[in-house]
Amino acid sequence: MSDAEIPLPEVIGFEHGFFRMLDEACFRMSEPQEGRAMLVGMLGEHNVALPLRGIAREFKISEDSHDGIMLDLVGRGLKFVPILKVGDRVPLEVLSGRASWEPEPEFEALAQKRIALQIVTWHKGAQKVLTDSDAIDAELDKDGDGARGQDALDALAQKLSVDDPQAVIDSVVAEVARIEMLRNRYRGICRIKGKLDAFMSLRANEMSVVTELDSVLRLIAFPIRQFSKLLKEADSGIADVETIFARHEEVCSTLEAQRNELFSWMSAWTAVVEAWQTVDPKQPGDFNLLEQTRVLNRFLAPRYMPVDEWKLTLVTSLNKAENDYRKAMAW
Repeated sequence: MSDAEIPLPEVIGFEHGFFRMLDEACFRMSEPQEGRAMLVGMLGEHNVALPLRGIAREFKISEDSHDGIMLDLVGRGLKFVPILKVGDRVPLEVLSGRASWEPEPEFEALAQKRIALQIVTWHKGAQKVLTDSDAIDAELDKDGDGARGQDALDALAQKLSVDDPQAVIDSVVAEVARIEMLRNRYRGICRIKGKLDAFMSLRANEMSVVTELDSVLRLIAFPIRQFSKLLKEADSGIADVETIFARHEEVCSTLEAQRNELFSWMSAWTAVVEAWQTVDPKQPGDFNLLEQTRVLNRFLAPRYMPVDEWKLTLVTSLNKAENDYRKAMAW
């Protein structure tokens, strides 16, 4: 039976007795090199970390059983939260696509102003799409455009035969606010790169420092490009207010998917951005440049290091006993 044929469980729980054997059990992702969903806990005096796929294979848990579906939900849920435990609620992103987190008020206000600007400039015949808060404020203040918002909204609703234009705005603004909050996190990552560039200039004569900084700068360029691309895709979907109003359910659904993808990639960056927030390249103070650079490198490398996949051709030379041993140990 597929997920579509039965209601998905909303709370994490298992039927197999194995899941009650571990003390202090929780689910989390393994190190980024593998990125596997794991069950972690104490079995007697031993710490254990078992991949969910291995558990399903070992105990012959079928994919369409209750525990099989639950293992799949846990694995998908760990893209959005760092830890899950039995009794926790399954993240809403997995169950319905909705967000399990709310944007801060400043980003709701920014989203409101952003959509308002698009509506009033559409009414003037030259729609503008801006994402910078100060630039939006300046445009809305120009010629009293902000005061013409209701007239513009009424004109738009009349043209597209929308009965409740405010409801459309509210639904779109709710998603745009989350996108703006993630954009703010993206800007924090860009600021880290700016500080690394500044450190590179200040320490340009120290080859050992330059080598380590160069490695980190090359790696951090990958997520910056990735996040920039995702944000541009989200912006393009709301670049035309007529499309927003004419196909608002489709627009919101697309924004949900884009927001979830951004959030799943960016959630791991929270501690990194906070750690670098107060760093001043010109006055490092107690900030240990090399140590923090190495910490950042350890964070970036397993996630963004380009790799070439090689096919192992020597495995046929292993004798049967070695092959059997490998199978027995592989979860």
